[in-house]
Amino acid sequence: MKSARYKKFLSKQKNEMEKYKWLESEKAGRDLGEVAIIEWVGKYAKNYRKKWVQHDLKIALRELKLIKRKAKTSKKGKKFLRFILDIMEKTEEALELLETNGNGGK
Repeated sequence: MKSARYKKFLSKQKNEMEKYKWLESEKAGRDLGEVAIIEWVGKYAKNYRKKWVQHDLKIALRELKLIKRKAKTSKKGKKFLRFILDIMEKTEEALELLETNGNGGK
């Protein structure tokens, strides 16, 4: 089952596709439909996914640095362990996104 973050990525990517389809259809004076979506995937999906993942990885790195600082002074090991595992899951999913073809599959 995909996480809420992954679903958010797919939703935002879909919105970008729809925006592109609308703009290109306005230029053409007719609804371009699936043709515009396929064009967006060919032109922009890979870069969009990379930017999304880069953002996620930067956040994960900041969180890990914070954990490192707090771990030195905190005795709440279980809480930190859960936090670290959550970050690891985010990082794994981010890397999976880089490996997908942009539509949720490989």
